[in-house]
Amino acid sequence: MRVLAPAVVAMLTTMTVTAHAQPTPRPRPAIETPVDAPEPADERSADEDTVGPAALPHARSETSDDPADPATLLEIRELEACEAALDAFGVEYSRIDDIASTDDGCGVRHPVSVSAFSSGVAVTPAARMTCETALAAAKWIAGVVRPAAEALEVELVRVVQGSTYVCRRRNNQPTGKLSEHARGKALDVMAFEFEGRPAIPVEPRAGNGTIEEAFQRAVRAGACLHFTTVLGPGSDEFHADHLHLDLALRTNRYRLCQ
Repeated sequence: MRVLAPAVVAMLTTMTVTAHAQPTPRPRPAIETPVDAPEPADERSADEDTVGPAALPHARSETSDDPADPATLLEIRELEACEAALDAFGVEYSRIDDIASTDDGCGVRHPVSVSAFSSGVAVTPAARMTCETALAAAKWIAGVVRPAAEALEVELVRVVQGSTYVCRRRNNQPTGKLSEHARGKALDVMAFEFEGRPAIPVEPRAGNGTIEEAFQRAVRAGACLHFTTVLGPGSDEFHADHLHLDLALRTNRYRLCQ
């Protein structure tokens, strides 16, 4: 019997163990059960019952009362920038308490009460709305309505409003989607008052060929540069006596002007 050298025995032993050893499987990463994606929110069209592309849901980051919370800080910065712009336009306003949210979705965070859209142009009665809505109205008054009044050779002194914040559904119907009025993002204008001539109420005027029709057409068309929804006489039966202006958000920034 041939005796193998110790070194050879050791080598053969190692080879045998290696050949029969099962490789240790690498640990598999844990597989997390995917969280179900949230159901898509109902898309909204215009504030009122009109046709148009579907709307995006109003999204707001949840904020807390902690001033160090990033969402709260962003909200405060946006509000301060908006109020600085109101000041630049000469808007007369005051901060008012939040309008508490309801189960229906009504409510306004950081609303303002506006008594004048610019120096010398009052709004009656005082209007409760978001700062963003007040700023859109101020830009419209300054850039569209006052120049149109100058073409009449009179001075605009007052805008009469019929509705700003009110917790209701579209067109005051008992059912249906919530109105932008319920979010403080809408303004209904009933009439314009001037120094030096009678007021011009909003009413059906199509085809009468008067200067009042020209004024109403001009301010209505210009409103769509500042608001995303503009409805009035001729749009439907619900808007025969006022201009409805709001800031509804829609797909692709679509603006509904009827």
